[in-house]
Amino acid sequence: MNLEEATARVIACVDEDEVVRFASDLIGFPSLSGNESKLTYWLKGFFETRGYEVELQAVPPLKDNYQVIARLKGTGGGKNLMFNGHLDVDPLMLDCKDPWTAVRDGNKLRGWGVWNMKAGTSALIMAAEAIRKSGVRLRGDIVVCAVVAELEGGSGTYHSLRHGASADMAINAEPYTVDDIGTTTNGAIVVRVSTKGKFGADGMFAEGGMPGQVDALEKMLKVIAAVKQMKMTCEPWPTVPGSPYIYCGALRAGRGRDHSDLSPYLNIDFCTATFHIFTVPGQTAGTVQNDFTEIIETLRLDDPDIMYEIEMDPAEKIMPPMDLPSDSPIVKIVSDAYTRLTGKKVKSIGLADSIVGENGPACPSDHSHINAFGIPCVNVGPDGGWVHEPGVDHYQYVNIDEMVFATKLYAAAALDACGLAEQ
Repeated sequence: MNLEEATARVIACVDEDEVVRFASDLIGFPSLSGNESKLTYWLKGFFETRGYEVELQAVPPLKDNYQVIARLKGTGGGKNLMFNGHLDVDPLMLDCKDPWTAVRDGNKLRGWGVWNMKAGTSALIMAAEAIRKSGVRLRGDIVVCAVVAELEGGSGTYHSLRHGASADMAINAEPYTVDDIGTTTNGAIVVRVSTKGKFGADGMFAEGGMPGQVDALEKMLKVIAAVKQMKMTCEPWPTVPGSPYIYCGALRAGRGRDHSDLSPYLNIDFCTATFHIFTVPGQTAGTVQNDFTEIIETLRLDDPDIMYEIEMDPAEKIMPPMDLPSDSPIVKIVSDAYTRLTGKKVKSIGLADSIVGENGPACPSDHSHINAFGIPCVNVGPDGGWVHEPGVDHYQYVNIDEMVFATKLYAAAALDACGLAEQ
């Protein structure tokens, strides 16, 4: 049996209704970050009943948060391919209605988390299943990593790589379209800056507040404005024009370190802003922290009442930038598989247009960790969208035809990557 014959045999085992049902099952689990274990255990049972070698991994710091690694064994002598997809989903936002119920609407499958990224994870698993059901035997293994905590800096993938998950090459399935092969992204570092206030001595109700009081929120607004204009210590990276990027994505203020909103007649004595930095090669947690310190210390020259703390994420939550060479074998394998299925070439290799606006960042994901660990990894995943009608509804969806095609593409790539055994 040659590669074309094997591809046809495997692709015939990809059933659209089955792929949609499986993705719908995944949508039904409210697997918010830190609460993925119910879905993990469901997948464990799914894989075990189908003959995969299955391992559960507890991912710190939570004691009871597990991810699953499932291996579809080959006959030996081939290269191993990792399928990596995360189970955690974006936090629920305004106007989400019945988020955990899947709804099929023409070519769209709706449900919270399906776009990011249960559709991609479903396609990876269904690709492995198509190969298993087809009876086509591979020499290498398919290693399915259904990981947690991608939204926590990819700490689930970081953990899996350091606790036994390994392969010669990998495919990640973030929703950057199935027509582009993503090999390049910014990195990501999260920085939390807290400003501290000062409670005045008396005159609590006097106009202008208590003498000597310092309001932490007022000071934080100065910090945010300065950080947005900050020039970071790095060399330009023309691959992603305009980067690095800085975004303030969360702001909490109140009284005490838990930002209590009780006693609102008192001044705010603790305020925390969370910044997301889309980094470029050469930037580290150390250089980023130094940049933040320098800009705030500059503010303090004119306003010494700015009192602050800076907290950096640990290494397992820092995604490095990546730029996989376009001649990497996994790039050719996925590109060739795309051509076998469509008769066309992929639209692009490198920086997927779908994840970069006119002047936007190339969003990193788990594939950044995988590449940094020494496993060449590309990103190809089914796209869809994110719709918010204020006061009406808020949902994610995936294009079903892309999810089904992704399933076929992953399976076709695995045949080539792992090699065909004697049938």
